[in-house]
Amino acid sequence: MQTLVLAILGSFVLVCQTALLANLPPWVGNPDLIFLLVVYASIRMSDFRGFFLAIYFGLLMDVFSGLAPGLFPFIYGGLFLTAKLLSRRIIFDEPTHHPALAAFGYLVCHSVVYLYLEIFSKDIDLFWSWHDLFLAMLIQAVLTLPLFQLCDHLLETFASDRKRQWLPRRSETGNRFTS
Repeated sequence: MQTLVLAILGSFVLVCQTALLANLPPWVGNPDLIFLLVVYASIRMSDFRGFFLAIYFGLLMDVFSGLAPGLFPFIYGGLFLTAKLLSRRIIFDEPTHHPALAAFGYLVCHSVVYLYLEIFSKDIDLFWSWHDLFLAMLIQAVLTLPLFQLCDHLLETFASDRKRQWLPRRSETGNRFTS
């Protein structure tokens, strides 16, 4: 159930990110919420489900970005595996570590995208701006904790072991007049 909820949330976030947030003025910045969902999946989910979500979000980003096919599944899958391998040695469960992980991961992933496009796609004009990159890293770091809290709340709301109050429940007995 967690995977389905995060997949639907990620699809909705990607549509909002590409349709609404892309129209923000440049000085405000452009948050990459799908990237934060991949970081969330690498911290909070099991290996298989989190990797599946990272690849799914990468495929969605490939469809919406129009860049080289397979670039974002490779990057998000690599981010997931790196965060999982690092979490075996360093504990990322503390909420104070999440913004730094998101900002540093964004720097690395953005650098890989830039280098890949610089080497293999000569027809695309690229502009590297440290100011824009640091602004994006700051936005990622600031949005990390609220988005993680929202995801935790959604997963808790839709948890299968919790009594759901948002759906009508059938009584345990076959007789509906005795309850």
